Amino acid sequence: MDKKIKEILEKAQYRITGEHSAVKICKWTKKSLRGEEGCWKEKFYGIKSSGCCQMSPAVMWCENKCLHCWMPIELNLGTKIQNIDEPKEIIDEIVKERRGLLMGFKSRKNLDLKKFKDALTPGLFTFSLSGEPTLYPKLAELIQEVRKRNAISFLVTNGLNPKVIKDLAEKKSLPTQLIISVNAPNEKLYEKLCKSCKKDAWKKLSETLSLLPKLKCRTVVRLTVTSSVP
Repeated sequence: MDKKIKEILEKAQYRITGEHSAVKICKWTKKSLRGEEGCWKEKFYGIKSSGCCQMSPAVMWCENKCLHCWMPIELNLGTKIQNIDEPKEIIDEIVKERRGLLMGFKSRKNLDLKKFKDALTPGLFTFSLSGEPTLYPKLAELIQEVRKRNAISFLVTNGLNPKVIKDLAEKKSLPTQLIISVNAPNEKLYEKLCKSCKKDAWKKLSETLSLLPKLKCRTVVRLTVTSSVP
């Protein structure tokens, strides 16, 4: 990863690990540690937001340059990750860097100390921080590594790599929950909003959606709603 991009991400409180992964403490983890409300994972599934590790194995790699993306799309590094890190290395370093970030909360007066200690060992790894996780070629092994640590995984994807989803199913490495981001109701709006480098992006998304009923994991379609279209 380019040094300048690394510096930009680190200023935004990301911690870069290895060649292509990153972790950040989300606002819901912070709120949960202060004894406030958690995110939808806590509300719907009883998973403590304080123990959620929001990370990415492809932090600045994505096929799309969505107009509504919260990431600086001008820094997009494309779709090919170079110098692939091993799954165990990624998780080890992600946990280590996340602990370092959490230590800044330890002195807060309203901190739930028990929750803080539990949070140091994540119970959930959410692949959703930024970038497209299905571009990481060892995703099945990464999810298996999460399982070895007695944790669960949520995978958020743009749905443009149905072959990867099929591969996860064949290797019995599907995440606990698979979330497909659907950013437009039709192909015309999709092309306008997502600016994909894939010419058949809408077709690939549709193919991924057609797989959902057959997958042996919890599946969700996440809709993106925008107020206007340029």
